[in-house]
Amino acid sequence: VSECSAGINVLQAGLTHLDLSGNKLAEVPSTLGDLTNLTFLALDRNPLPKLSRSLRLLTKLTTMRIECVVMLSPPPELQVLKEPHYILKFLEQLHVGDETGRMVLDDCALHEVPDEVMAMRHLEYLSIRQNHISSLPIGIGDLTDLTDLLVDDNDVTYISPVIWQLTRLRILSLRNNPARKLPPEVGLLNPDVFKELPLDGCSRLLSPPPELVLLGVERILPYLRRVWDARQSQVLHLIDWDFSTLQPERTLDNVDTLTDLDLSENLLSRIDDKLPVLMASLKFLRFNGNRLTLLPENIDALKFLETIEFCNNKLQKVPESICTLVTLR
Repeated sequence: VSECSAGINVLQAGLTHLDLSGNKLAEVPSTLGDLTNLTFLALDRNPLPKLSRSLRLLTKLTTMRIECVVMLSPPPELQVLKEPHYILKFLEQLHVGDETGRMVLDDCALHEVPDEVMAMRHLEYLSIRQNHISSLPIGIGDLTDLTDLLVDDNDVTYISPVIWQLTRLRILSLRNNPARKLPPEVGLLNPDVFKELPLDGCSRLLSPPPELVLLGVERILPYLRRVWDARQSQVLHLIDWDFSTLQPERTLDNVDTLTDLDLSENLLSRIDDKLPVLMASLKFLRFNGNRLTLLPENIDALKFLETIEFCNNKLQKVPESICTLVTLR
């Protein structure tokens, strides 16, 4: 069978079981949604690219088989589920999103942000909480009308730099995700519009540093903007930011190209031995007004260093290797 006859709806009142598996159906008519007494529906092994959103009306379904090789919507992770609840909810929210510009796909067993969702350019509100989503991909940048993006309780480790394109974004909620750093492009969001960035429970987050996360979006945005600017200028000044830790290889994208780093007037008690190796291009390094007791023994790895300042610290000694830096002025 390559076409589902509309005549099947004559049986609407009593039809509870419909098996159309293993045919050549390329489309399911929207009228199939009128068979509201169905408890079993099989559409598997058909060349169906997507399901009609009208199937959301089949709320009595207890079994739904839709695994099709070419099907893109619903996503593959929903197609293999035996519980139709997730598929019906997905189809319902596609319909609601089209009608209202608001979509709630919380707890839908999603592994990715569906392409069909990212194609809805008019969306203003998108909630995809409590899923298994690992990334906010480049397609998210097409949702330029978004004001609210809620991604709490997922597995997000990657956020595409295109996030800055969401110029109307008011809140980006990322609670309880394993991300290690936010893209510096978040710092390009308009601070007059972007007001909320909940990061509670992001225990692996290194950039922005934990001490800034506690201070909220008013401190996070300027920090990320400076990190972004440093990509172009190779200059990063973070003076008086109350930093107590520094992990350059994890917080900065361009550690190997920075030429000027100023972390004066912070709360640093040590400098990681990795810094001289990872920041080998540094010419200017300033740590005035911290709590340092030691400098890295391998400070001589900074072969291009012209200026180093560490006044008003608690240094017990200066490593002898610093004398081998012939470029120091």
